[in-house]
Amino acid sequence: MDIDDILASVDRHDTSPESAALDHQLLTRLWVAERAVSELLPWPGPLMERMMERVRKQIERIEDLAASSSDPYNTTTTSTNNPTLNLKLSILQTDLARTQFLIRSFLRQRLAKLTKHSMHYLLLVAPPRASPTPSSQQSHTQTPEDFIPDPADNPNPSPLSAQEAAFLHAHQTLLAGHYGASFLNSFPPQLRRLDDNAGGTSMVQGPEVREAVVVSLGRRCGWGMCGL
Repeated sequence: MDIDDILASVDRHDTSPESAALDHQLLTRLWVAERAVSELLPWPGPLMERMMERVRKQIERIEDLAASSSDPYNTTTTSTNNPTLNLKLSILQTDLARTQFLIRSFLRQRLAKLTKHSMHYLLLVAPPRASPTPSSQQSHTQTPEDFIPDPADNPNPSPLSAQEAAFLHAHQTLLAGHYGASFLNSFPPQLRRLDDNAGGTSMVQGPEVREAVVVSLGRRCGWGMCGL
């Protein structure tokens, strides 16, 4: 049994070693691309579902092998009687650590972009709330949290995932509450919006899309190069 066979033992029945290796390659490319650009790239939903399912099955496989190797009543699969068991565990744990590193780094990079430009991405996936009328301002004290867009009604908050959209809304609501308690609540109601664009100047800052990026081109396509 070689390394590919060991890694394939944790895959689903409809997953080949080639497709698992391709998923790893795609995840690596997405991780590099996410770190190379300033804006948030579209969420790779199907790929992340496959990778998370593979991680779950791999953890279960490692736990089963570790439990069987430490069972004193099982004389056929202990590490003493089966010298390849430790090697198999080491290979599976190394592959799991590699996958977990890519997923964590990929998610942390996306979260860093979301928290840096939270209002920009909220307005991108959810319509802004309307300004209150004078009568509603008199009957209700508006707070900065009241103007935070809610992406819950958007079934496809691309380029965010549904979980990222929920996190972003909660994060921005807490941030608006902090700003309100600190200084914004002392302002007039019409000046408490965090997405104010009065006078033609928007308070919302998005990512800098004119930054230079490094692109890796892997194969020639016609007169130029294409592919990563």
